[in-house]
Amino acid sequence: MASSNNSKIISKASPHTIMKFKLVEEYIKAWAQKLMLNSSCYGLVFIDCMCNSGVYTYNGETVEGTPVRVAKVLLDVARTYPQKQVQIYLNDNSQEKVDELKKHLPVDEGNFKIIVTAKDRDELLETIGPQLYGRQHLHYFLFYDPYDASINWPVLIPFLRNWGEVMINHMVSATIRAITQVRREATKEKYANTYLTDFEKLIPFGSEKKAYEERVEEIIQVL
Repeated sequence: MASSNNSKIISKASPHTIMKFKLVEEYIKAWAQKLMLNSSCYGLVFIDCMCNSGVYTYNGETVEGTPVRVAKVLLDVARTYPQKQVQIYLNDNSQEKVDELKKHLPVDEGNFKIIVTAKDRDELLETIGPQLYGRQHLHYFLFYDPYDASINWPVLIPFLRNWGEVMINHMVSATIRAITQVRREATKEKYANTYLTDFEKLIPFGSEKKAYEERVEEIIQVL
């Protein structure tokens, strides 16, 4: 049986979470192969700025999460195209989780490199984002998977304006269920920043699906 400390580092995964791991893995596999066949692509960059410990438990078994699965997929890609570079940025704000993650990753090879950090997700993206300008031959994939409803749009702007892909995993159902129960000012600010509007205007989302859909459409138009 895992110790209480270990259970804080390695989370339990639900079936739908495991399916998400598999879907991202298969998508990255197809994405990488298609780009590497293009002569204008000199290399790939994958970024997971909220990667957890890389492994989970389900029914007593260890299950590989997104960063470990993607690292193995991209290592195979790097070996297939040795003349092109593959870089992977993996980050979590917990040093303990990052230390666990490192145990499950493949080692670097000539054209394959993994950069693992333990810092705030926004700090990482603020560093990487500006580096993308003017690098049209380098294709990136940003996996933005916050554990709560917090989306910091300003740090995503450089990624949305460059040649690459951004996948945001955001559970809108969690927002609709929780927003009418929010009391803490910090939490209200989090929702306001995510949906780019005053918190008071968000309250109808908790009971009116149409109101939520209309606000999402407004945000899309702004971006």
